[in-house]
Amino acid sequence: MQPLVSVIVPIYNVEKYLKRCVESILKQEYRNIEIILVDDGSPDNCGNICDEYEKSDGRIKVIHKQNGGLSDARNTGIKFSNGDYYTFVDSDDYIAPYMIKDMVALAESQNIKLVQCEFARGMMENYVFSSKNNFVIIDAKRAFETRETKICVCGKLFHKNLIDETDFKVGKINEDEFFTYKKIYESKKIILLREKGYYYYQQSESIMHKKQKKLRLDIIEAYDERIKYFENKSEERLVEISIKEKCIREILLYARAKGCEDETSKRLLLLDLYRREYPLIRHKKFSVKESLLLEVYYLFPKVVNIFVESRNI
Repeated sequence: MQPLVSVIVPIYNVEKYLKRCVESILKQEYRNIEIILVDDGSPDNCGNICDEYEKSDGRIKVIHKQNGGLSDARNTGIKFSNGDYYTFVDSDDYIAPYMIKDMVALAESQNIKLVQCEFARGMMENYVFSSKNNFVIIDAKRAFETRETKICVCGKLFHKNLIDETDFKVGKINEDEFFTYKKIYESKKIILLREKGYYYYQQSESIMHKKQKKLRLDIIEAYDERIKYFENKSEERLVEISIKEKCIREILLYARAKGCEDETSKRLLLLDLYRREYPLIRHKKFSVKESLLLEVYYLFPKVVNIFVESRNI
């Protein structure tokens, strides 16, 4: 019998896009799936749309709950799932009809617990997908070195042994940053499927593309947890890489703080963190581009900030 795949869809205020998302899951060529639609207290008509889908297909299970945010919705979906594998689809995105089939086939044939497909991005409504089934297998530690894996939880297939119902940290933004690095490390090996299977629909009005009044630094907390995690695993190189990536993120956040209500205090904090952390990795081996950016920023932060702001990075 084919393994069961749980498809978890957290839903909030996406009435305009929800049907497209659910229809793409129902059209999967791989049929042995359960679809967990988690209505996270959505104020629009999403709850009713979910209920209608549940009546029409026995593979769909709807959960209505009070609004608790994306992580809480995902955790709830996991709690009510029974899959051998898990995949997550955001409710304003959609997936290619072969995505689950191709990822399950590779996970089973190669006996590997984590598979990642490629993303299609942009504003197009009708992206033409094509199944190529080209793939590579990489060591999990190499994935951190080369950054070939995405931190985003979507577009991945996780074996059930990698998943727990309290995995996603509630009340945080950048929630995937608290989650995915552990799963990459625990999987030991990862299959990178070289085909676009997940369509990320970038809304122009999306919260991710609006200027924040106050800059949140949840992602810095996530990197601190990641550094401590690898320290406890005695993974010296992965600690170095994590500190390097945190430093680069601090540079970008410094630029992004421009115009925020708490611009001055956040910029002082970020610069102080950078000046304390960069010396720990100053003479470690990274790419020429990364090493140059880190060193120049350490010596001339204002110059780098002007450049980053001008490029709107």
